[in-house]
Parts: sequence; structure tokens; C-alpha cells
Amino acid sequence: MPEPQKMIPCTESLMHEMLANVMRVMQERGLIQRVGTDDDALLDQIMNVLDLQGQKWMDDDVVIGQCVLLPPRPPRELGFSLLLITPCPADEYDDELRRKPFPIQFDRTAQGEVILPARWLITQLERLAENPAAATALQTMALQLSRRADIRDMVMPREMTTVAITVNNADGTQSVYEAIPGGGVLDLDFEIEEG
Repeated sequence: MPEPQKMIPCTESLMHEMLANVMRVMQERGLIQRVGTDDDALLDQIMNVLDLQGQKWMDDDVVIGQCVLLPPRPPRELGFSLLLITPCPADEYDDELRRKPFPIQFDRTAQGEVILPARWLITQLERLAENPAAATALQTMALQLSRRADIRDMVMPREMTTVAITVNNADGTQSVYEAIPGGGVLDLDFEIEEG
């Protein structure tokens, strides 16, 4: 079995590439509109979308794991799409809630596929339930799913590129986390089983 992809360093250049992907997706989905060549105006629009969706942002620091709800593409009954605004880091705890050793990496299947834990998906559903830009029906569905649904880990392709991000800790040290790059879209669909 071939080795999974290695995480690449999250450089300033890569962060600009991620931001360009975020801008492209937000424009394609109608959340922001380019007017001329002013990238600062686009950044202001992105900050406005984050604010409208109840997301947190710090002036000089990137808040990792930020997602925004994208407008739906019909036909979708029980689903929604999230745009990763910033890199989505691996969970620092394993399934037994023990802290993983550094660098913190995603768990993988025997085939090397990246596992996005159900805990992360449940957190996103809880955030969606509180998202002021989401329709009331979607908020209710998200809350019900987060509390009652049998949500399983999401398996991502083994070829998926991941990045190594450095996080400043409160004690002045730094930690390295594997992360899914910002700018990607996660389409989440749910099925209701009768019975």
C-alpha cells in the first residue's frame, strides 16, 4: 500500500492561495461580488459574510477551522455545503478523548484515507443551528441532527493534500497540527432511515 500524502508547510504564499480559493467559491455562490480589481473590497465583503454568519475573526490572527454556509444548490432536501474559510485542523484528541502526541495528525484508514471525525461534523451542525444567516428550518434540522442522528466519521480521499500549521499556545510554545486547507467545499447530505 502506498504511503498517504505528506502534509506541506502552510506558508504565507499557500495562505494567499487558500484565500484566492475562498474568494473564487464565494463569488461563484453569490456571497460576494467583485467590483473592479479591488481585493480589499472583496476582503471586506468576506468579513461581512463571516459577521452575518456569526463567525469570529481576530484582526491580526487567523482563527483556524472557520466555515461558512454556502447558498444551496437545488435539489437538496437534507443537506448543505460548507466552505472552509481557514485550515481545518486535526482533532487533538483521539476517540478515547486522550490527547494525541505532537504533531497532531488526522487518523487514517488502513488505505491511508483521511478521517474527519464525527465530533467535528457534530460541532459544525451545532454552529449551523446558531448561524443567523441560515433559514430557520435549516437551523432546526441541524440542531436535531446534532442531537439525535447517528453521525459517522467522514472519510476523505488519501490523495488529499493536507497542510502543517503552527499554532501559538497560551504558554508561549508552539504546536504543529495537520489541517485540511482552506478554500475547499464540503457537501454534506443526510439520509433518514425509516423505522
